[in-house]
Amino acid sequence: MTYKSSFSIVSIFSAILAVIFLAGCGNNSSPGSGNKGNNKGNNPVAVEPIEDGKAFASVDNVIELTAPEHWEKIDNLNSSANLQIGNLEKEQYTITISELASDFSDSFGLQEYYDAIIPPMQQSITNAEVSDIDNITIDGNDAIQFHLSGEVENIKITYLITVVRSEDYFHQINSWTLKSMYQEYEDLYKSVAGSLTEK
Repeated sequence: MTYKSSFSIVSIFSAILAVIFLAGCGNNSSPGSGNKGNNKGNNPVAVEPIEDGKAFASVDNVIELTAPEHWEKIDNLNSSANLQIGNLEKEQYTITISELASDFSDSFGLQEYYDAIIPPMQQSITNAEVSDIDNITIDGNDAIQFHLSGEVENIKITYLITVVRSEDYFHQINSWTLKSMYQEYEDLYKSVAGSLTEK
């Protein structure tokens, strides 16, 4: 896929990501409502961050991710994101959004966050398929991780979605690519998500 055609893919991904991430920002879903994810295990598994790479700080200086050296900052993936990085030629994309936990009720946890964002994701993607939830830990914080596959404007894509609950924030880390490339990139995406640290 050429550099020029990558931008058309980016535009499609950006449109769906706008819907996905607005679901987590000031949504009207009540905690505990929506589609329940299946949890694969009760004991969180620590995700190993990428060993060699370069650090990328969010524009609000809240978080930092480590990604491959060939990745760079990208400006047009999602206007709500506080960090947008990837490699256009390889169809590798990751964005993050950080939301203050104090903006949610005290009872609003990772499961409630998942319940709030899943319905609009499923409605916005044709033939959406959501995997079971994996319990993980990132930077010492509880997190959940799952993948979502479907079609956007007849293009098959797969997302790896990670939500981290720290003392002060909910962090969404969303990585995606063409469905045919996802298996090749999955471990990399997990390592990028696992590198998240608060500054």
